[in-house]
Amino acid sequence: APCAMHCLCHPLGEKAMAKAAEAARTVMVLSTLSTTSLEDVAAAAPNAMLWFQLYVFRERKISEWIVKRAEAAGYKALVVTVDTPYLGRRENDIRNKFFLPEPHTLANFQHLPQAVMQANVHSSGLMSFVADQFDPSITWDDIAWLKSITRLPLVLKGILRAD
Repeated sequence: APCAMHCLCHPLGEKAMAKAAEAARTVMVLSTLSTTSLEDVAAAAPNAMLWFQLYVFRERKISEWIVKRAEAAGYKALVVTVDTPYLGRRENDIRNKFFLPEPHTLANFQHLPQAVMQANVHSSGLMSFVADQFDPSITWDDIAWLKSITRLPLVLKGILRAD
């Protein structure tokens, strides 16, 4: 499963995870919310089996842009997270007013406002980011749209009900 923001734990972050997956000959699923760009992760482990985890953004152009980048970087599949339109109540994040501290950014969005997860005085910066950016109304039509813009296979993560 994808895990975000590895560079909060170690300077090599997602690059180190990709190298470990490559050495173990297993799949790594890179998070949309990684602190290393998808291109830099692919370059760090050129023989790794990399899949890219995607949230559907309210602004579909962002989703399409990142899908095209994942294809170009050699990712082998898209893992579309469909169960996070509303982030669970993360008490520790709320209490600590979690945000991504400098110098870290959401590296897949460099040069865009989405790169910086702002601090939120009332809540978690992550919760605010998710509420502002991710589309909570994903339907099968959105999955069909994603399929129409990529040659990569789609893996749906988080289906809760058949309908």
